[in-house]
Formats: sequence, structure tokens, C-alpha cells
Amino acid sequence: MKKNLFTLMMICLSVMAYAQNITVKGKVTNAKNESLGRASIIALPSGKSTISEDNGTYTITFPTSDEKMSIRVTYSGYQAMETAIDANISGDVNFVLNSDVLSLNDVVVLGSSNPKSKLNSSVSVSALKLDDINQSAARTTAEIFRSIPGIKSEASGGDGNTNITVRGIPISAGGSKFLQLQEDGLPVLQFGDIAFATADIFLRADQTLSRIEAIRGGSASTLATNSPAGIINFISKTGVNEGGSFALTSGLNYGTYRADFNYGAPIGNGLTFNVGGFYRSGEGTRTAGYSANNGGQLKMNLTKKFSKGYARLYFKHLNDRTAAYMPMPLQVTGTNANPTYSSLPGFDAKRGTMH
Repeated sequence: MKKNLFTLMMICLSVMAYAQNITVKGKVTNAKNESLGRASIIALPSGKSTISEDNGTYTITFPTSDEKMSIRVTYSGYQAMETAIDANISGDVNFVLNSDVLSLNDVVVLGSSNPKSKLNSSVSVSALKLDDINQSAARTTAEIFRSIPGIKSEASGGDGNTNITVRGIPISAGGSKFLQLQEDGLPVLQFGDIAFATADIFLRADQTLSRIEAIRGGSASTLATNSPAGIINFISKTGVNEGGSFALTSGLNYGTYRADFNYGAPIGNGLTFNVGGFYRSGEGTRTAGYSANNGGQLKMNLTKKFSKGYARLYFKHLNDRTAAYMPMPLQVTGTNANPTYSSLPGFDAKRGTMH
């Protein structure tokens, strides 16, 4: 009799425990119906959380509550979304997130041990998405930095050896001695420029780029060398969403041609990959008489995601030759309104060409 009573009590407790839990399923996408993998899903007020799969689907189980219950979804670069639910819910709960133009809720690297959102950070933070980078129509990698407030980039020397200043910090004989450039969180040059070998010489922006994050001053130098002025981090795509691109471009003059490609996709079991790069050929930004710019880049990565982190294999091969333009001595006479440039016979100082 006692054994039967104990068994009955255990069954009742199991039923009660089961009845106090609720399971919600659904999918997280953006306005373009693209799946958002690794989105953060939080059940309120319990605080139970999970993340969406690579295809955007999620399942979360949490205890019911007498308080108002809701599901809140957040994802970097998108506005957070919250939906009220009840204990009798049926069917999937799907979320369509809208792009956050200012990205104020993005969690970004601040050069310190405590990551924060832009909105809550006292450090000047900027983030450029790929669409913003394409719209800037930058001729060189360093010219992209002109879209970041507080940064001046002078790229008259060609694709590399660019002079970069941040909020008035001096250039110090050229280059970017007080600004660290990073690629996927790793410094391109650990201790600044090497004579004429500046960090941007070893860095190329192409369609494998996901976004650029930049911080100026403040805690920038806490966890990085050569960075009292700031840190600029180039972050690559990892293939969370399947898709890619291929582009062919041709310049109006100087015989410039370029091909870009990128493709990434989930493989399964938490694996994703991305591969891309470019190849180009041309005289450069001045008449050289030969292909002064000639070469390209190949980048690949393979990512394995775990419940509490990830592991990534990364490969990059950069073999790109570009022209470097040195200063030219000129004699200028006349007035500011009507200057006259004196140089070699037949040399056009404004165009940098010989007649």
C-alpha cells in the first residue's frame, strides 16, 4: 500500500512539473527572409535563454509564470524584438528583425575586458557594414576609413603607405604609428609601421568582408599595442547565411580590370565555411605604361560552433603588387587664384602625366 502511494505521488509530481513548463519553437529571419543563425533568444521573466541554429530555427523550454511572459530576440546589427506569449500558446513563434541603422545595440570590442553595446559605451565606436563600404566607393583600403568620424586618411601614395590620423594625433613621419589595424581581431603589424611597410600594405578589402569596427581613444590602448589613437578591426564573413557574389569591374581609363568573388554556407553539425577573394590588373591611378597594379587575394575560413563557443581555421594568401607614388618637386609661381606649375617639359602636374 505504501509503495503504491509513493508511486502515485511521484506521478503527480512529475505531471505538475511538466505542466509548469512551456516549450516555444520558431524561426528568426531578417526583412529579406534570410535566416539569422546564432541569434539570442531569452524567455522573460524566467531568464532562460538559447541561440538559434544556423537555419534560424530555435526551441526554448522554460517555466510558466504568473507574471507577463514574453520572448525577446536580439542579433548584432538588428533591432531587438519582443513578443508576448501565454501558457496556452500553439504553433510557431517567428521573428522578423529589422536592420538597426545606427547599430546602437551592437555589442562591440572596446579594447577592454568588458564588451558593451554602443549605446552604453563611453568610448567613441563606429561600425561599417558591407553596404556602407560599397557605397563609399573607396579607391584603396585605407580610403574606407574616411567614412569613420574622427579619422583622416590621405592615400595619395597609392594602395598602401597611407597617412592616417585620428582626432588630431600626429602622423609621426607618415603611416599609422598610433593606430592599430586588425583582421578578425589579430593585429596586422604588432608594433606599428616598419619604415615604408605600413599596416595597410598587408590588408585588402574585398567581398569577404562582413563589417569594420573602429574605436578611437579611451580604452583603445588597454589590450592592444600601437593603439593610443584607436583600433580598426576588419571582420570577415563566416558563411552563417548561404550565398555569395561575383563581380567584374573595369575602369574608364588606365586599363584597370578587377574580378571579385565570395561564397559561404552552413555545412551541417555546426560547421560553416566562407571563401572569396579578388584579382586585378591595371596601371593604377596614374599613367605608368605597364600593369603597375597586378595581383590578388584568396581568403578562406572554416568554423565549428559549440554550445559555448567556436573554433575556426583561417587561411589568407595575399600576393598583390601595387604602385607607390613618391612626392615630386614642383616650382609654383603666380597667385593662389591662378597658380603656374613649373616642372619637367611636357609634364602635367595636375594629372601626373607626360604629354
